[in-house]
Amino acid sequence: MEHIYCDVCKKEVHNPVPEFSFFDFAHISVCESCRDDLNTALKFTVREKSPFDFTWYDDLRMQLLKQGVQKGRIEIKRAR
Repeated sequence: MEHIYCDVCKKEVHNPVPEFSFFDFAHISVCESCRDDLNTALKFTVREKSPFDFTWYDDLRMQLLKQGVQKGRIEIKRAR
């Protein structure tokens, strides 16, 4: 049995299934809960970005993931 731990929250992912119960972004493994937080954080930031650029989006995603690994969670900053 394979053991995978989320690089952000450090929790074990039980019965890991790629792209279902854990997700890989570059070299960072993320559980479903942290991926949902990442998508929410991205959504609030992307709504304010015009015009949209995929390079900017990938850089933002990696920046949020690296901050999440350092802090132990992904911060969600809502637009006001």
